Amino acid sequence: MTAVAFRPAAMARRWLLVGAIVTAACQIAISARIPTSYTKDYWFTLTAGWSAALFVAWEGRSAYVGAARPWGWALGGGLAFAGTVVLARAVEYRAALRLLPLLSGIGLLVAGPGFRGAWHHRRELFLLALPLVDPLPRALRAPLEPTLVSWTTAWALAINRMLEHPMTREGNVLRTASGTLNVLGECSGMLAISRLLVLAALVVALFPTNAWQKVALFASTFVLGFVSNALRIALLAFDFMLGENAKFDYWHVGLGSTIFAIASTAVAGLVWWIMLRRHAREVSLVPSLRRSS
Repeated sequence: MTAVAFRPAAMARRWLLVGAIVTAACQIAISARIPTSYTKDYWFTLTAGWSAALFVAWEGRSAYVGAARPWGWALGGGLAFAGTVVLARAVEYRAALRLLPLLSGIGLLVAGPGFRGAWHHRRELFLLALPLVDPLPRALRAPLEPTLVSWTTAWALAINRMLEHPMTREGNVLRTASGTLNVLGECSGMLAISRLLVLAALVVALFPTNAWQKVALFASTFVLGFVSNALRIALLAFDFMLGENAKFDYWHVGLGSTIFAIASTAVAGLVWWIMLRRHAREVSLVPSLRRSS
């Protein structure tokens, strides 16, 4: 009979992963019930962040370092539990709720490898911070929205003029024969850009990329988000010009707005796939070049 060695580090890893799964499941289930307009985005980002963080933690579970003392288990576990309780007691969406996944993740690290292990698990913390950018904080949106609204209005006018639709512009107002269409700050496209930022962050965290590709991925979110939103505003202006109120509502707040979101995501996925495939091809060429030399 052979004795099985007891490995406390392996046991600690197992319990930490179980705690992370339970915390993630609770926060995902609880966040789905918050009744506000941002609930869908918040729930999607929180779910994506926790799912990706758990995947990264599982893949890198051998990189677990250190072990917390009893006070670390109490402090870290209490922090993760408190974050879940605060989310459970929320009756409406607030910006502060976006901090809870990250705080819970920090608590789990304190309960596991401790503060010194945070650097080894920085990708997990990065993924749990994704709710902070969807939507972007007001402090970041406020300086960008006036410029984006102005550019969006100009692009919408240019697209309709190119199609020979009679339309003029005064500031952020499009004038047609049916009346005036005011392009507001909510029409800046920041929400579309925020959603693509989350997806780009997932790509960066889960796939090998070099520095230039990281920059290109995040820069492309602004370009693709802006262009898709400008096309939608141009279509709204056209429907408004024709007096098609049903179609206007369809593309503005109905299923049509979701179609544009899906289309921009699909285009982004294709562009990013080409970028990652090119990087993988360049990496695979390096060994063959070394052998030939």
